[in-house]
Amino acid sequence: MQNNLIENFMHCFKLSKRGVDLSLIILIVMLLFSSFSNAQSFVSMDADDDQFCGVSGSLSLMLTFDEGGPYDYTIGIYEKSDDGINILRSLEENGVQSEYGIIEKEFTQTVNFDDGQSSVILIMVLQKAGDNSGNEYSREEEDFSNSAQFDFYKPVDESNLSGLQSIDELNSCGYSFKIEGEVDDFIPEKGWAEYSNGDFEDDNSFSTLFTAVEPGSHQLYFEMVNGVCEYNHNVEIVTYGYPSATISTKSEICGEGQAELKFEMEGSSPWTIQYRDDSDSYGYIENVTEKIYVEKVDVLGTTNFTIVNLEDKNGCSPPSSLSDEYITGVATVYDITPDTYAGENIEVCGERVELMGELSAESGVWSVDKKGDFEDESSAVTYFDAENIEIKELYKFTWTQTNKDCSSYDVVEVIFYEELNDAIVDAGEDIELFELSKTFLNAAPPLFGEGSWKVISGAGDIVNQDHYNSAIENLSVPGRAQLEWEVVNGACSFTDRVVVEVEKLQYPNGFSPNGDGVNDTFEIVGSHFIENNRLVIFNSSGKEVYRRYNYGKPYWDGRDSSGSMLPDGHYYFLFQGDNIDPIKDFVIIKSSDS
Repeated sequence: MQNNLIENFMHCFKLSKRGVDLSLIILIVMLLFSSFSNAQSFVSMDADDDQFCGVSGSLSLMLTFDEGGPYDYTIGIYEKSDDGINILRSLEENGVQSEYGIIEKEFTQTVNFDDGQSSVILIMVLQKAGDNSGNEYSREEEDFSNSAQFDFYKPVDESNLSGLQSIDELNSCGYSFKIEGEVDDFIPEKGWAEYSNGDFEDDNSFSTLFTAVEPGSHQLYFEMVNGVCEYNHNVEIVTYGYPSATISTKSEICGEGQAELKFEMEGSSPWTIQYRDDSDSYGYIENVTEKIYVEKVDVLGTTNFTIVNLEDKNGCSPPSSLSDEYITGVATVYDITPDTYAGENIEVCGERVELMGELSAESGVWSVDKKGDFEDESSAVTYFDAENIEIKELYKFTWTQTNKDCSSYDVVEVIFYEELNDAIVDAGEDIELFELSKTFLNAAPPLFGEGSWKVISGAGDIVNQDHYNSAIENLSVPGRAQLEWEVVNGACSFTDRVVVEVEKLQYPNGFSPNGDGVNDTFEIVGSHFIENNRLVIFNSSGKEVYRRYNYGKPYWDGRDSSGSMLPDGHYYFLFQGDNIDPIKDFVIIKSSDS
């Protein structure tokens, strides 16, 4: 019919080119299309698109004819290829005797799924139709307008999963668990169902890391959807969490003793506890069922204890990266024995000492092995007065401290020295010398202690510094030397000083022995200080006229050795003695007034 329509249309087109009225041609074309429309409308197909999960399904349709029967019709079943081309599967030809013009029909179809194919699409279309009035319909080859689509989806189930973990493997210490498994690629929609008590690292992948909010059993569902085919795979995971523990103690010891360590655990019992002390000595406690457990240990000195590892009944232990979070506390057993210090051993001068102990405990008290009085025996720093110290005495003081039931002591030794004074330390009288550069010092010998000399000022060399009667040499003539005599008795010392005055011998250049009481003699001042001295007088001719040993008072009055008065004139003298240089000089005798 359609071919005839096209031929008539082409014939009208040729007429228009020959000059036939265009309006007449248009009218002819409209009549032709109207005739075609009436020819197609005598039959219609009514079918709803449908979807099936599986390999088979029933395709339903209803044909409605305008004229009476009998009728004949052909239904085409097509399968849509991956590139969208409809490929004919089968033709269903039927002849039906009916008076009503309505025909309902079902066609059961079975499909095959290739590997990796998720669905098959079938197209049902009316191919041909006819009635008793001679109406006919034949579908054009590419016309699928009067058709219905049926989608067959490949079912999904557990067989689409592989590499799954066994039930025994579906548990984990801590809060995270790595789920393993693979899902067939053909399934377009898949993922983990939302879970309020945990999170998935990738909720679209079966293999993912699941982290729970809290330990326990977790029912998880992996949803797989292929069109109208659905399957939920249940995975039950158990997260045990990690055990936690803290260690503490209230124990104190005196040097050494037994202490109690308190362990407090959370998690699944029984637990195994490993702990250690400062010296890396380890302790193990197994099968602990109580949340609070006390362990008794022997301790020497202040010791710190820490938990090294904790394992629960599931074999779970906190990883090292989280150990500070799950294993806490330091149990310090304090040695409360006082660290007692009485001070340094000292020496004091006199009978009073200041004791310098240290208080590092609740209380302390002093004691001593000899007589005396403490200013405050309970004070670490206090004064003590000894009794009747003679020369040198050793006292032993004990400072004892107490902390609760613990005590300790320390001993300090104090040497008391008898004090010195001016009645004991005497450097002797000041010394006056003439022409002498050497003499002997004359201090009082010390009753106790040790004495020593030193030059404070002036010139002089002490021969034996530690001897009270030491000689001193190289004195300046004339000159003045000041010396100090120090006596030391341990921590005590006392000094006295002496002056050594050295002068030159003094004598006149002349004298007048006339008996008037003025300058009647030749006086050499200081001569009596010169031991073994002698004076010799010579006249102008060099003849000795007078000699005297140990010259001193009475002084020479101008007479010769026989007692006769020498005449006026110039005379020469020589004065000598121990430890002095000889003195040679002249002297004039003038006894008359003229």
